Amino acid sequence: MRAFFHEHACDTKQPVKAEEGSKRVTSGQTRPDSATLAAIAQGWIEDNIPAQLCLDLFDMVDQWRERGTLPLGLLWRPIVERLRYCGCFDAEIEACRLVLSLEPGLAPFRLRLAEVLVLTGHDPEARDILLALDGPPPIRREAWFLRLELGGEAPEVEAALLSGLEEMLAADGAWGPRHRDLVSHLVRVGGDERGGAFLDRWLEGREVPADLLFEMGVMAMTVGRPQAARVWFAPLWHDLSEGDDPVLGRFDGAVRPYDAAIEAALVSRIEQAFALDEDELACLTHPGPEVLPDLRVLLVTIGHASLPNDVAEQFAGSAAVAGVHLDIHFDTALLRPTLFRGGDDEVRRRVEAFIARLERERPDVVVVDCAAPLILRGLNPATLADLKRRLGFRLACVARDAHLSTLPLLDAWLPACDTMITFDPLSPLLRPAPGRQCEKVLPLPVPSLHGHFLDRRERDLGLTFVGGCSWEMRHMVLAVLMTEDVGFSALYGHRRRLETPDTAAYAEVLTRSRAVLNVSRHTREEHLVTGRVWEAIAAGAVLLEQDNPATAAFLTPWRHYLPWSNPEDAVHMAHFINRRPDLAARIAAEGHAWMRRHYGGRQFWAALLGHVTRPRTEAELLSDHVAAQDWIGIAMIESEESRSCL
Repeated sequence: MRAFFHEHACDTKQPVKAEEGSKRVTSGQTRPDSATLAAIAQGWIEDNIPAQLCLDLFDMVDQWRERGTLPLGLLWRPIVERLRYCGCFDAEIEACRLVLSLEPGLAPFRLRLAEVLVLTGHDPEARDILLALDGPPPIRREAWFLRLELGGEAPEVEAALLSGLEEMLAADGAWGPRHRDLVSHLVRVGGDERGGAFLDRWLEGREVPADLLFEMGVMAMTVGRPQAARVWFAPLWHDLSEGDDPVLGRFDGAVRPYDAAIEAALVSRIEQAFALDEDELACLTHPGPEVLPDLRVLLVTIGHASLPNDVAEQFAGSAAVAGVHLDIHFDTALLRPTLFRGGDDEVRRRVEAFIARLERERPDVVVVDCAAPLILRGLNPATLADLKRRLGFRLACVARDAHLSTLPLLDAWLPACDTMITFDPLSPLLRPAPGRQCEKVLPLPVPSLHGHFLDRRERDLGLTFVGGCSWEMRHMVLAVLMTEDVGFSALYGHRRRLETPDTAAYAEVLTRSRAVLNVSRHTREEHLVTGRVWEAIAAGAVLLEQDNPATAAFLTPWRHYLPWSNPEDAVHMAHFINRRPDLAARIAAEGHAWMRRHYGGRQFWAALLGHVTRPRTEAELLSDHVAAQDWIGIAMIESEESRSCL
């Protein structure tokens, strides 16, 4: 809805009832002049907004006033955007109410109010607002989508909303994010056939421009049409293959037939790898205590959602194997507060409950899953640094995906923690930068040797992929493999959530697979060592891993896993696994044995506990505590979106 709000925040054409009991302006009164409106805004900001945001918001008001007679929406739009960005959801609600009391005809602010009410768990009021909204197609469209996202509609009402959106968006020739959202909703309620029918309807009689080819390929994959997706993607391969580091390797879209020469070349690479001496094999370990210390560890993480919290399950499973006393505090409000459907007061109450638990249980080590942007609600580095100093625990942070884009977040957490765990030994977090304490960063494998990943059953599946496609270029690789005769199956999107809703179901697929595909690219510039690398090897499958120097720091290519550089390689390796099950089994066994030897649960916890409890001077700890107080200046980078609203 954000793009809609930016476009229509000043629209006063739609009649919307004034707030009942408003003490300001009702629909029949004259709006105050600009100076008065600016004064109202400044007074409200001073009374309701945290001090660290006030100067910025005052500046927005001054800019609006200096520009002369501008619509009221242009005053408040950047203010409410900044409040959302910083996590002041309750204040955003009150700001929307104030705007609507001053100018009841601002329907986009009514929509905005409904949206933030949904975010804070005020569903009945949000539903009442949405039911009362009327107007031209843009207003109805956003209200209908929000009702679908809110859920709880009777089946016949949901069907009517979807049908209305189909009619509206099929007629809109400018494909946009809401077309994509509708396809996802249609797949959810009616499967690939329903989503595909809308896609066909939109495409009928239209010429697709070049800049939509990738989008159409992704949509074809979303509705289960890999052959159509491959056709859409075909013109894109040439440009993707350019440069020194092509994002998916050099590939023209066509796969050469598999033959004896290709097989012989693969066998040769494997034989060379198995001829290496042991001291030539990749191994990245960190020394830890011979005997694990008897420490109480508390992992603080988010709750399970439509898919399980894999970090929590990996830590719990490996701790049980290693004999580590681990408790877990699940609360999305603490660490992903933008996803928690509750008000700011409820988030504060949950933070207080967490602090009370720390004071009561006094763990020796606290591990924080710092996977989401820092905002003004939820836990933050200063709070943890204060607690750490007062209660005496050591603090480790988990950097799930240490992209370049996450460095402000991770740099904000680094002063507060004693150890930061990354699963990527080549993470940009390890690159020296002013103020960055790289010595705190500990690259470790994902500890997957436990539980259902160690079950063994008949390997009745060939090459498989189970995972997300949030980095959408993965679809291009999957489309090639799904349209070649190699016995490949992929679970992603809606099917993944249906067929592997928990770790047991996911592990079952891996333990039935002869091989597991992984795409290590997560951006055009970056690779990651994902959990799938370790889960596949733990499950006894052959890992087909996209060329990634970080993976090769842990494991030896061609001996512990098969590295592919482009989709054609992956297709040929799938043929190879089917034709040479003996060598495939040898690689799988070798990778699994190496993982057991160097990357098991005990090794993981020995490295972590040894590092996080290493001796540190009082001067170091005090310096860290002081530096952690400045997390806002490091992590909450100014929103260009809010700055450019006027």
